[in-house]
Amino acid sequence: MTVILAAFLAADMGLFFGLRSAAKRYRGVLADASTATSSMALSQEEVSRWLELKSALGHATEGEKAYAPSFTGWKALLAALGSAVPPEMRFVSATFSPAGPGKGGAEGGRGEVRGIVRAGSPADVQRKVSSFLSAMRGHPVVGDAGYSILALRPRAEEAGGGYEQEFLLDFTMRER
Repeated sequence: MTVILAAFLAADMGLFFGLRSAAKRYRGVLADASTATSSMALSQEEVSRWLELKSALGHATEGEKAYAPSFTGWKALLAALGSAVPPEMRFVSATFSPAGPGKGGAEGGRGEVRGIVRAGSPADVQRKVSSFLSAMRGHPVVGDAGYSILALRPRAEEAGGGYEQEFLLDFTMRER
């Protein structure tokens, strides 16, 4: 029995001295950290810069949350634009403006596409544009498609002849 008691007493003494050593090291680390932070005092200018940065980040996060439920039919919209394009047509530019925050309903914003189509005669040019427009108007993510001719001009003989028409298509992007 005395052997067991002596073993427990030795273990308690080892634990006591170990914890005492750890406490001394812990106090030393705290003292070192305290002196390090007091010697690295931030200037008022740096503090205000960090606060401005934090404020700007907060505004950006709020703006991101406001636009979160924006237009989600991008894949369908781009597939609709790409599937109906004849080989003689090319897009010059495309602009998509999602609806702003707080705008409910099925409207997902506005889209605008500028393009050029080439063909042998003005009637062929118009037929290709009309085919493209009817395919676009029949797609569920494109609504209220408006079309205007920007220019119709003959092509030079060295460029293959024929005619080219520059057009503008503007439309409402709709959620499905």
